[in-house]
Amino acid sequence: GGALLLAVADALVARGVPPVEVRSMLSGGDIDPLAVRVADLTLRRWSFRHGLGWSGGPVLAVTDALAGGGATADLVITNPPFGGRLRRPATSDATAALEVSEGLGPYADVATAFVLAADERTAVDGVTALVVPSSVLAARDVEAARRRLSRRRRLAVVWVDPPRFDGVAIAPLAVVQGPPAGPSMEVRGGEQIEVPAPGPRWSRG
Repeated sequence: GGALLLAVADALVARGVPPVEVRSMLSGGDIDPLAVRVADLTLRRWSFRHGLGWSGGPVLAVTDALAGGGATADLVITNPPFGGRLRRPATSDATAALEVSEGLGPYADVATAFVLAADERTAVDGVTALVVPSSVLAARDVEAARRRLSRRRRLAVVWVDPPRFDGVAIAPLAVVQGPPAGPSMEVRGGEQIEVPAPGPRWSRG
């Protein structure tokens, strides 16, 4: 728990942001209370290593990321659950409501709902970074969501990774969404390729 927040904290310190400021900039949440507790301990240890003491830290909450509301942020980073909606129940009532409201088809991966929720939580000129299944970029039943995202965000980076587990056909992607202006990058197997602005869109339609 807290691996992504920890990576962000380290990256900000590497860019010269004082650790005390970094700690105040972070917040997070999960629907699983144990995951929130582990993340809290992880980030308290990070604070201690940077001389800030054990007490205090980012605001972490037990919350459903799909429930709506909440403040926007300059950076939203998440690794949502993957899975087909036909083979398991909705992860929450909020998931089901969001999927219906966005017109997602029956074969849309549940991770799509988190992509849309992350977009809502990101400031207009902010950045969203997500780990998602490749179907989010290609599946027909996700087209409505991709069209919506194309009106708001640019695909700034797509990092492609082959399936890593035997018997699992899902190919994970690391997708970074940014404001409309600026270059785009595609990363495959460690090779980074710049795509001239305005760069690719979520949807070509």
